[in-house]
Amino acid sequence: MLRAGEWDSKSDTETIPFQQVVAEKIVIHKDFNSGGLFNDIALVFLKQPFVFAENIDVVCLPPQDENVDHQKCVASGWGKETFGKHLHSEKSKL
Repeated sequence: MLRAGEWDSKSDTETIPFQQVVAEKIVIHKDFNSGGLFNDIALVFLKQPFVFAENIDVVCLPPQDENVDHQKCVASGWGKETFGKHLHSEKSKL
């Protein structure tokens, strides 16, 4: 189950409602390394699309084969795998 538009994962009360969609298939990068920050990316194919909203939108990626400045790359995320009171980081299990 994927959740988009989440603001407070410890509560179901949101100013703008989040959406949940079931993943049909997940394709993890072939060189994924759970111990580091290398190739930690995946494609998630959804059973149904999320509906764009004030708190749910797309991420823009550069065109294929475009030369990008890898010194200015930014990544972010919560590193969570559960919702509610029992939140813990993926790294805490390593």
